[in-house]
Amino acid sequence: MKKIYLTRHGETEWNKAGRLQGWCDSKLTEKGERDATLLGQRMDLTQIDAIYTSPLTRARHTTNLIKQEKNVPVYEVDDLKEIFLGDWEGNTKEEIEVNHQKEFSNFWNAPHLYDHCLHNAESLESFKKRVQKVVKSIVDEPTHQSVLIVAHAVVLKAAISFFLSSSPERFWDPPFIHGGSLTIVNWDGEQFHVELVGDTSHLKEEQQI
Repeated sequence: MKKIYLTRHGETEWNKAGRLQGWCDSKLTEKGERDATLLGQRMDLTQIDAIYTSPLTRARHTTNLIKQEKNVPVYEVDDLKEIFLGDWEGNTKEEIEVNHQKEFSNFWNAPHLYDHCLHNAESLESFKKRVQKVVKSIVDEPTHQSVLIVAHAVVLKAAISFFLSSSPERFWDPPFIHGGSLTIVNWDGEQFHVELVGDTSHLKEEQQI
């Protein structure tokens, strides 16, 4: 049985400001760093053979905070980058809705109708294929039986959609994937078994601060 742990990077300055990031980047906030550290503490005794991370700075910083001094190999994987959002990147919801209200609504509420072309972005279909491809390559790696994937909100939603074989219309089904949350999936060689999705129980200490 292969164990796959997945998390989203900690909160960033642009997350806090409500700006879409995509392939752009911003630093982790104090909360983002704290949440990643708390996840690392939760997983302190968990056997991890390898960590696969998005190359974007917010994901790599989160990886380092989770890993600490443990002797675990870290692999940066380009296909774990967030969905490319083209002209929307760096803008707030309010700014995007000025010119792309319908498509922005489709992205969040009817993803099967979302048209990326109008704002020079990556198609949701192509994005899901690249995430599926990289997840399959990680699962097929025979030397790593317990792995951690550190990536982004939409990447994790695409991975979960793949694990559950869910329809495009259900892409955004709850729960919301918070920064520093934990998802656990088991692979028995034939089928994925989703054990936990977006769990934040280890962040209760942070929520009390």
